[in-house]
Amino acid sequence: MSMLGMDITGVRQLANQMNSASNEIQALSGQLTQLLGNTVWVGPDHDRFAADWHSTYMGQLQNVANALATAATVANQNAVQQETASNS
Repeated sequence: MSMLGMDITGVRQLANQMNSASNEIQALSGQLTQLLGNTVWVGPDHDRFAADWHSTYMGQLQNVANALATAATVANQNAVQQETASNS
């Protein structure tokens, strides 16, 4: 026998953790960017790395943060829908 439904509290906790992780990734990206800017490093390797960081890596981190925030929103919406259906 299978069950359909949701642990609403559990899904909301999941969504909160996803939002928290998204915020942490955004903060970490900013911290790393600042560290890169403050690191003494001169030459073409630095220039390539900094260009890659700003053009690729930061964007990838932002994409992960955005995906987590979107997933959190969807999870919260599902929890609201489940709560509404359960209260009907």
